[in-house]
Amino acid sequence: MPSPSSQASKQPAIAIQCARARVSAWLSCHKRQASLSILLLVATARTCRDRLRELIEQYQHTTNNRFEEINHDQQIFMEMTRMKDEVDKLETGIRRYTGDDLSSLTLSDVNDLEQQLEFSVNKVRTRKHELLSQQLDNLRRKEHILEDQNSALCRMINENQQDMAVGRRDLKLTEMPLAMLPPSAFGQAAAAYYGGESSSSTALQLMSAAPQLHHGGFRLQPTQPNLQDLHHGHHGLQLW
Repeated sequence: MPSPSSQASKQPAIAIQCARARVSAWLSCHKRQASLSILLLVATARTCRDRLRELIEQYQHTTNNRFEEINHDQQIFMEMTRMKDEVDKLETGIRRYTGDDLSSLTLSDVNDLEQQLEFSVNKVRTRKHELLSQQLDNLRRKEHILEDQNSALCRMINENQQDMAVGRRDLKLTEMPLAMLPPSAFGQAAAAYYGGESSSSTALQLMSAAPQLHHGGFRLQPTQPNLQDLHHGHHGLQLW
């Protein structure tokens, strides 16, 4: 009869054998790649690493696969190859959008490309109309500003012209001889010369004498002797 200590030492070995049998049965039934790791806490001298190595070797033997060791250079080469393929696809798509490489396209591909281009053209036209509308609004605002400035300049020019016309008329009235003045100008000339209400009678006298001055050749002379025109032969009309 075996002792209890010998039976206790055989139990971990029996458990390991049962686990192996279960793994082998599962892999043989499914036959697909799987990542399997079993940690068994057993009271033996074997480490977990040894147990994992054995399980991996058993898995490889069952699935007929081997893990290939890939170094760093191969990984870089594979990444560069993938990026090159992606760049080639992008360049091919650009050439198709520009209409340079259409020989390899089928009718369905051409229809899809046409729809994509029409959609893009519609978006571009919409943006173009928005920009044109913004520019048109800016031009209209500038037009209103220029119209206001033009109106202000026209008013200033008209006011200056009116002031200049009044100044020229006053200058002509002051420089024109009395005999050449119209009858209506005597009142303004007398008022400008004498000023105030005291010159009203003198202005009336000048206006009544205007027809005679035109025919008789009389000239208006001041009462001061030194200002009288001694060299002219016509009669002088003195004002007082």
